[in-house]
Amino acid sequence: MSHNLKIRFEGIATDKNGHITDRIIIEKDLILRNLLCEAKQLLFSPAVVAADGMKDVLGSATNTIAVASSLRGMQGSGVTAETSADFRIQTPLYTAPDAVSVGNVTLGAGNQVTLAFTSAHTYAGGATVTEAGLAYCGGSTVTYLTAGNIQATRDTFAGVVIGAGGTFTSTYTFTVN
Repeated sequence: MSHNLKIRFEGIATDKNGHITDRIIIEKDLILRNLLCEAKQLLFSPAVVAADGMKDVLGSATNTIAVASSLRGMQGSGVTAETSADFRIQTPLYTAPDAVSVGNVTLGAGNQVTLAFTSAHTYAGGATVTEAGLAYCGGSTVTYLTAGNIQATRDTFAGVVIGAGGTFTSTYTFTVN
């Protein structure tokens, strides 16, 4: 019996009136190294070591994720494809990471279990979003590029144009089967 962890990213662009203007869905099984380091730390105490290769968003090697860290969303305009060794949003579009709402753990078909995380950002002057992700902010929730902020997911996609006053909502759904 094999078990799989899948990550589904859904990005929804809305105009200033709340009408959907674009939608993107990415389903894959690419897991960032930092996400597994976080799982290791949570499941087995603070046991992340240098050999695990975890880096914060400044590219500095780190062995811990602050216990009080909060999960935040971030969007950017970078175009370099994501890899399992990613440690940050390539080109952040703003400074402070967005608050994330955490869904409930739900049961699906068979032995499937899912958990969703959603964040949104409104662009006063508009923007083109090409990347999004989740970060554990143990350093600062006011400034994304701060030591101790650990990127957990990152996805790149064709540019989604957000008009002035429009919002881009990111939802990451983790499914274990």
